[in-house]
Amino acid sequence: TIIEGYTPSGVPFAYPPLMFYVIAVLLKITPFSGVEIAWLLPILSTGAVVVASYYLGLELLGTRKDAAIAATIVGTWPEVIRMNLAAGGMVRAPALLFTVVGSVVELRLFRTNEWSYTGVGGVLFGLTTLTHPVYAVVFGSSYLLLYVLIDRSRRGFLQGVAVCLLGVVVAAPWLFFVNQAHGLEILLKTSSTQGGLFPLFGAVKTLAFLHSPYSVLVTLYSALFFLGILFSIAKREFLIVGWVVGLSVIIGSPFVYLLGAFLAAPIITTHLPNAIANVSAPPLHRVAPLFIVIAVLGYGILSGALYGGDYLGMSSSPDGFATSVDEDDLDSMQYLQQSTPEDATVAAIGNTAEWLPYLTNRTILFGPWGMEWYGHERFTTEMQQYSQLSTCPTASCISTVLNETDANPDFIFVSDTGGIWGSGKTHPVSLSETMNQSDKYRLVYSNDGSQIYQVQYSS
Repeated sequence: TIIEGYTPSGVPFAYPPLMFYVIAVLLKITPFSGVEIAWLLPILSTGAVVVASYYLGLELLGTRKDAAIAATIVGTWPEVIRMNLAAGGMVRAPALLFTVVGSVVELRLFRTNEWSYTGVGGVLFGLTTLTHPVYAVVFGSSYLLLYVLIDRSRRGFLQGVAVCLLGVVVAAPWLFFVNQAHGLEILLKTSSTQGGLFPLFGAVKTLAFLHSPYSVLVTLYSALFFLGILFSIAKREFLIVGWVVGLSVIIGSPFVYLLGAFLAAPIITTHLPNAIANVSAPPLHRVAPLFIVIAVLGYGILSGALYGGDYLGMSSSPDGFATSVDEDDLDSMQYLQQSTPEDATVAAIGNTAEWLPYLTNRTILFGPWGMEWYGHERFTTEMQQYSQLSTCPTASCISTVLNETDANPDFIFVSDTGGIWGSGKTHPVSLSETMNQSDKYRLVYSNDGSQIYQVQYSS
C-alpha cells in the first residue's frame, strides 16, 4: 500500500486506479514506453475533450457554428493546455473527458427526465471518481447545480440520487481498498492541499477571468469570457453563468475555464458582428462576422501553439509544462539504474525528479509528488525543501540545504530539462560549474543535458 521511491517514507497508494490499469494495458499491448505514453495519452485525451466540447456546445448554445467555435477555444485555451498536455494529463485529461461527456448527459437528463441517461451518467461518474478526485467533485457539483438551474422536479432529484449511487457502486472497490489500507480520511487530507471545498480565495482567483495565472499574456479569450458573462446576465440567460459561479465557489476548478469557452463563443459569432453592424456601412455587414471569427481563432491557435511550446516565455506554468524528461535524462537515469547500489538515494534537481524513482528504482530525498496524501503540513514542507534545493545557484547552497534538512544523499542529479514545480523557474545555469569545482561533489556521469554527482562524505 506504499509506493516506494518518493522520499524515504514513500507515498500512500490511495490514488484512483483506473488510469494505472489503462497504462499497464498499453504497456503490454503497444510498443510504447512509459515515457512515450506520458506524451501521447494526454494529447489523444485532450483531442477527445475538444470533440466532446463540441457536443456540449450543441447542448448549451444550440447551433453548430457556436459549438464549433467553443470547441476550438477549448483546444487552444492556455489554461486547458496547461492542465492536460503536461505529464499529469495522463490522469487529468481522461478525467476531464469523462466530466465533459458527463455534462452532456446531465443536460439531456434534466431536460428530458429519461431514465436511460441515469445509467450512463452513473457509470461516467464512477469512471471519473476512479480517475481523478477533483473532477469527481466537479462532476457531482455540476449535477447539483444543473438540477437547480434546469429541473428542480422530484423526478429529477431522484434521478440525480440514482446517478450518485450508481457512481459510488462503480467506484466501490477502490473506496473499499482505500478505507481498508489508509482510512477514508486520507481523501480529506489530500483535499486540504488543493484548496479543499468552498475555497474563498480560490473562487476569487477563478472568477478573475481577465488573466490566467499561468500565462504572461492577458488572453483575448479571457476578455471574451468576461464579456460573455455580462451579455448573459443582461439577457437573463443564467444557465452557464450560474454553472460557472457555482463551481468557482464550490471548488474553484480549472473546469470553469472550459465553461468560459461557451460564454465566449456567442460574443464572436453574434454580439460583436451585431455591434459592428449597428455602426458600419452595409458592405462591412457581410464580411464582419467572417473577419471576426478568423481573427479571434487565428489568435487563439497561434497563442495556444506558442504557449504549448513555451516560445518567447509565454508560459509561466509552475509545472514547467513539458513532460520534464528527455533523451539526456533517460541516459543519465539508465546510468543510475545500472551503476549504483539498489539502496542508493538521490537528491534530484527540478521536475525531472518526478520520473527518477519510476525509471531507476532509486529513492529521491526531495519532492512534493504524492505528499498531498500526508496532508497540508507535510506537503508544504516537502514543497519548500524541494524548491530550496532546486533553485540553488551554487554547490555551497546545495550543501546548506542538505545540512538544514538532515539529508544525506548518495548522488545529486542535475538536469537542464523542465522547470521547478511551484516557481515557474529552471535551476540556475551556474550550478553545474560550481558543482564541478567543489571537493564535496564528484562528477561520475555527464552528457549534454544532465549531470550526476556522487557526494563525498568525510570518514
